Amino acid sequence: MVMIMKNKSNYVLSNIPNNVEGKYFMFLFNKYLNKDVYKTKKRGNGKRASIAKKEKKHPRTYDQDLPISKAERFRLYIDKKDVEERINY
Repeated sequence: MVMIMKNKSNYVLSNIPNNVEGKYFMFLFNKYLNKDVYKTKKRGNGKRASIAKKEKKHPRTYDQDLPISKAERFRLYIDKKDVEERINY
């Protein structure tokens, strides 16, 4: 049985540092990405509990998403746009 998933995310790059080098890499990546067909999502990685404790928040505050501004590194997902998104682009 073959399952076709619409808009399946592709985890492409990981452990991109959240520093000048990583930001420059993302600048160049986005510059050359075919934005008519693909879109990207960045998700933060890092020590979630220790960041929350420093901010005097509950240790599980950032379980779902770690904001990029607080992340040590991030991973990049690339998705193919739906036909409707391409038309409205």
